Amino acid sequence: MDPCAHGRSRDSAMSGAPFPLKTVDRVEIVTVMDNYIDLLLSGDDRVVRPALGCDGIINRDTLLAEHGLSLWLSAYRGQDKHNVLIDTGYSWTGVRHNLELLSLDPNDLEAIVLSHGHVDHTGALEKVVDNIQGRIKIFLHPSAFLSSRFIVLPDGSRVHFPVPLNEIDLERPGLEMV
Repeated sequence: MDPCAHGRSRDSAMSGAPFPLKTVDRVEIVTVMDNYIDLLLSGDDRVVRPALGCDGIINRDTLLAEHGLSLWLSAYRGQDKHNVLIDTGYSWTGVRHNLELLSLDPNDLEAIVLSHGHVDHTGALEKVVDNIQGRIKIFLHPSAFLSSRFIVLPDGSRVHFPVPLNEIDLERPGLEMV
């Protein structure tokens, strides 16, 4: 569907969505956790990277990389800013460290979106939620709660991943599963 067809605004074209979608002026995405980090890579006019150092010295404390993904998305519309966390990475150790180093506070989040139920995208969810005071929505597919996830090795044996999400553990005041 072309959102601009027949003179309709983009906002009205999206009115059939399960929740209202609105256009925004700009979006910033901060990589909280990723499989890779190159601290020597420079930024440009589109990509801002952490400073290499301060006062001519490379920082001792740096961002961590580990298997998994977590992205902090900030959408701006006029003077309004809305923050969403997309996935929560593998471990709270790495995600917490990077959130602190990037000066990102989970209490500033309005929602968490889980792309799928693998532990490298949901592993730190419970701890992230534990660090949020107030209400928050979590958007996820029901299959995110599947408890049997594994890799099949060449010999046919299975290596099971830890179970990252337990629906009962996430039933708590202030938390809305969508």
